[in-house]
Order: sequence, then C-alpha cells, then structure tokens
Amino acid sequence: MVVFCSGYCGVLTESERPRKYWSDLKKRLIDEGFELPAKIGQLKLVSDDGKSYFTDCVTTKNAFRIIQSIPSKKAEPFKLWLAQVGYERVQEYLYIQHPLAGCRSLLDTLLFLLPSFLW
Repeated sequence: MVVFCSGYCGVLTESERPRKYWSDLKKRLIDEGFELPAKIGQLKLVSDDGKSYFTDCVTTKNAFRIIQSIPSKKAEPFKLWLAQVGYERVQEYLYIQHPLAGCRSLLDTLLFLLPSFLW
C-alpha cells in the first residue's frame, strides 16, 4: 500500500499548510539520519482542482516511521499502537527462539496464582 505524505501530515497535525509541514519534516528526518530520498517515490495524483501533480508517496512501513516523528496528539494513538505491536512481536520472537523461557514464565505465573485458588 502506498500513501501520500502531505495528506496524512495534514490530517495528523491539522496544519493549514500540510505541504509546507511535510517539506520541513523531510528536512528534519534527513538531519536525523533517516534515508528519506531512497524511500520516497513520486506518483502523479489528481488534486482537488482536477489537475495531476507529482506527489511524494511512501509505503505503509515508511509512513509509520514518519508518523513517529510527528509531534501531535492525533499521532499518539498510532505511536502507542506501534509500540504495543513491537512489544508483542519481541515477545513472540522470544517464545519462538526460547520456548523454555515461555514455559518458565507460565510456570512462575501459575505458582504465583495457585495459593489464591487453594483458599
């Protein structure tokens, strides 16, 4: 899936000038070391005026990375969701790579809860 950058920047920041916001954000991301030019493609999209313009677009994966750099209350739910998904993936990896660690954690939990069930 491909998304256009100034569009979601405008929605998340409620900026009156989303293209300008996107331009400034691009500079900041490049300064942070994000290899943005290699990750952006330009597609010809139809604008509100009916004309076609080349527009910066990125993949969903890169859009999530860019959203992490947007300081906005509207972006916070995305950031929290990304953190949760990342945490769950790490946990899955640990259980796959070290299945005994998962069993040990389960056993510890059961031993902790067992006394409350016995009462």
